[in-house]
Amino acid sequence: MIEIKDFGKPLDYATVTAALQRLCPEIEFDEAGRMGWTTPNIEIRASVKYQGRYIAAIDRGMIPEFKVWKETIGAQEITMAEAQTQDDTGVLYAEILPTDPGYHQALVMAQRGDDNYRQDPDGGKLWKYTPYRFAKVRGAIVRFGWRHTLERIVRAEIPGLTREAIGRALGVDLMKYPNPSDLPAAIGE
Repeated sequence: MIEIKDFGKPLDYATVTAALQRLCPEIEFDEAGRMGWTTPNIEIRASVKYQGRYIAAIDRGMIPEFKVWKETIGAQEITMAEAQTQDDTGVLYAEILPTDPGYHQALVMAQRGDDNYRQDPDGGKLWKYTPYRFAKVRGAIVRFGWRHTLERIVRAEIPGLTREAIGRALGVDLMKYPNPSDLPAAIGE
């Protein structure tokens, strides 16, 4: 369940697009909508383009401050110690053949006593163990969030669309980023 507190400071799509167009009249939004095309996410997202080049997607309607993901139940890798002391865990195993690319590295790890690699006592087969449990994990992105979208726009180095100018126009601090580890995801996803 997504709660409103998870949205941070929301901004409206019309407000954001109008502010960005005032700063850079050449920036374009919603090419698919303007052309009458149908795309799978047209009701929830629009494209951001500059001089015909795709820059980012922007949420329609209320744009949350941060990305929002669906939560799903999935396998989460854990340590062997956790698998041995907790309920509802499992261990996948696979034989590593001498012809496999990582064989020699795995052999060294097994000889050093790494819990995830074992070699049969007779020096025969080499095995990799992957302990896991089922837990809530991040699923598909539901909303991109304005911080992530604006970061991609700033990184595109579009004239007039600097961190400072956008922040002033929207009344937000684009220098503040809640979690530095989220920055690569803002640009890459």
